[in-house]
Amino acid sequence: TPWGYVRSMDLGHVSDGGLPTPVAVPHGLTVTTDAGRRVVAARRQMAVATLELLDAITLLGSSETHLDGYADAASWVQWHLGVSRRTARSWVRLAEALGELPTLRAAMAEGRLSIEQIELLVRYRGDRTEERLLELAAAFPDLGELRGELADLPSPSTSSEARLPHLTTHWRDEALHLRGVLPGVDGVMVERALLRIA
Repeated sequence: TPWGYVRSMDLGHVSDGGLPTPVAVPHGLTVTTDAGRRVVAARRQMAVATLELLDAITLLGSSETHLDGYADAASWVQWHLGVSRRTARSWVRLAEALGELPTLRAAMAEGRLSIEQIELLVRYRGDRTEERLLELAAAFPDLGELRGELADLPSPSTSSEARLPHLTTHWRDEALHLRGVLPGVDGVMVERALLRIA
């Protein structure tokens, strides 16, 4: 199957011919060497560890008491983990988005999706189901091809032009009026912020 993965770090099993037994990896490819087995197993462990990091970031942002005086979770992550502001904000947004995407979250927990794949799937999700997104990730293992397919394939109820991010604001009757389109995790973040003050 396209979602067969290495489940352990046991590298000692060989076939009757004395060669390493092929190991199923994403997208129907196989790995036949010990070194390759180790890489695939480590990649799965890295995906699981990344999800644990995102879960911890969600907890970090859940209360100001966890932030040690920093303005927000992204600022805390930036300074304590030594990453760029852009990366920190991306992790925070992705952590929030995965809270509402249980199927994608489960796939990442199983090592079936990398953080790069998750970021693309969330960003270009539109109205597609999580199951459809997993199908696309399996069909297009190359990130460039996946990005192109997601960007070029209209959502069921959204044209490609409408998905382009844009935002307009104006004041009327002492109230701020907003209109626009924000992709994926950006939209989730803005929606949650608005619901908290509405």
